[in-house]
Amino acid sequence: GLKVLASCLEGRPDRNVHVKMSEDFEPAVFDLFHQYLVSTRKSNSTNSALSMEEKKEREELVLQSLVSLKTIYTELSLVETFYAKYKQMQVLKKQSGETKRFDESLNGVGTVEVAWEGRVEAVSFPMPEDAQFLTGDTKQRFLITADLSTAEKRMKQILKAAPDFMAEMSQIFYLTQRSSFYRYIQANIVNIKWSMYGLVV
Repeated sequence: GLKVLASCLEGRPDRNVHVKMSEDFEPAVFDLFHQYLVSTRKSNSTNSALSMEEKKEREELVLQSLVSLKTIYTELSLVETFYAKYKQMQVLKKQSGETKRFDESLNGVGTVEVAWEGRVEAVSFPMPEDAQFLTGDTKQRFLITADLSTAEKRMKQILKAAPDFMAEMSQIFYLTQRSSFYRYIQANIVNIKWSMYGLVV
């Protein structure tokens, strides 16, 4: 259902479908479905009756639904009336402390803007499992050494650096999956560095 709605909205040269859908669907409808996905994700991770394969399959389904939901939110927010209602709902959520949970629930969903046929389109997608393992040092090194002065140069630099990024992320992901010691070190590296510094001083 959600994937069909997202497909109807994505990449359209006009906003006719957007306007019609924003009249037919309130943001609260999508919010209810979002809450359902979040609770499904949470129960999936704690359900000991499921095998690892079943958990992974369910997580992928939830993630695909969250991608579609993010696309719907992004596309329908182009319609002023929907956007106003959506923002009002977000203000109420912020007052009740739910905004952080909303943002956290979209972990694993990436969004990029793509120039397409003379306009900019936002595209949402599921992030690869190893995406979180790109180190801050690597990001910083890229930002310092890469020539980011124009869009064309940025694109060339990122395409040139992508194989190194992917290799690093894949290797760290592999190590965290295979070694509990590495997982511990990786999760606590900042504290370990400070401890070492304290011992030296």
